[in-house]
This record gives sequence, structure tokens and C-alpha cells, in this order.
Amino acid sequence: MQKAIVSVIIPAYNNGCYLAEAIDSVLAQDYQPFEIIVVDDGSTDQTAAIAQRYGPAVTYVFQENSGTSVARNRGVELAKGNMLAFLDADDYWASDKLSQQVAVLSSHLELEAVFGLVEQFRSAELTEIEQRQISCPPSPMAGYLPSAMLITKAAFSRIGLFDPSKRMSEFVDWYAHATEAKLRSHMLPTLVAYRRLHLGNKGRKTKSNTQLTRLLKASIDRRRAATRA
Repeated sequence: MQKAIVSVIIPAYNNGCYLAEAIDSVLAQDYQPFEIIVVDDGSTDQTAAIAQRYGPAVTYVFQENSGTSVARNRGVELAKGNMLAFLDADDYWASDKLSQQVAVLSSHLELEAVFGLVEQFRSAELTEIEQRQISCPPSPMAGYLPSAMLITKAAFSRIGLFDPSKRMSEFVDWYAHATEAKLRSHMLPTLVAYRRLHLGNKGRKTKSNTQLTRLLKASIDRRRAATRA
């Protein structure tokens, strides 16, 4: 297998208060990515200024607000690497995230993607009352999330882009299609990412889990119907 050249895609919408921590966690990786692409989905805060202060280390692209799916897809179109990693602008990575996952894909050529454990945490700016309103798992969990995945570009192309009509749970929808397409993946038993819980995403996890169950059931039903045909 040729050397892994990783393109890191960070969609951002009014995440200026978190973006630097996300970018810094990529720059601190012990396996250096080839490029970092920040796709600004029409932010009105300091997102642009923060991304641009990194100079040539970060490719910054602005688009009119179109949703996370479109932003991620734009990043994929621009990516020059043979592996893709996604990082939500309000999350950040463990320093060995890429090295762990690249090692697995490089030594197990039958695999197309690698996930890992994610530790969730309440964002520091939350008041005590707000923290009590947000449920936070006490232990790391299997991270079937964009910030926890490394995938070969060839596999992503085989499965297809994120559905631009999905404004929420777009990764859940994509992962259901990936499962149906028999994506060959592995879950690392080690921590790769940290997921921030804040007022802007406090309901996302429950909705994502519900939609994942529904979408995976629909995928199973489609496969059964195809078998009977």
C-alpha cells in the first residue's frame, strides 16, 4: 500500500470559539496529515479569522450556508490525499489518532475504514444548570462518528457523498448506506477523539441514535427484499 496521505476536512458553522482547539489537535498529531481543509458553511462569527491565521497550514474555503453535508462534500472534492478524516469543528482528536488508524489500514489491506473510541465531555462555558441539562456518558464509547473515522478515499468514493438534503444526522444516513454497501471497517479499542457537548448539539445524540436504528432497519429490509426478488 502506498504511504497514507491524509486529508483532514473540518466543516464549521459559527464554531469560532472551538475551532482553534480542533485545528491545534490536528497539527499536534504524531502522524502529520497532508492537508487541513476548513469549509466555512456561511459563518457570521470569527470562524474565518481563526482559520486564516494558520496561514498555509490550513486551506480555508467559504460557502453560503448549505448544511454540514454540503460542507463535508466540498472538502472531499478538494481533498488531495488518499485517505480522508473528518473532524467536527467543536470536537478534537487524541494526539495519536491518525497514527493508530493509519497503522491499521496500512497493515490490513482488506480494511477500508477505521473507527475508535470517543470520550464525550461537557463544554467548559456551560453553567452548572446547563451542565445538568446535558447527559454525558461516564466512559468512552464506540465512536461511529465522523470525528472518529479514517477512511480510504477509494472506499468513500464507492459509498458516495453525504446526502445534501440531510441537515441533521447526515453521518447516520451515510453510515447506513456504508453498512448496506458492506464497508469493511474496524473499531479500535482505544481513544481517538473527544466530543464536546454544548447547547448547540445537546439533542443531537439522542436523535442520531433513533435515526440510526431506523435507517439500519430500512437497510436490512431493503437487503431482504432484494434477496427475495
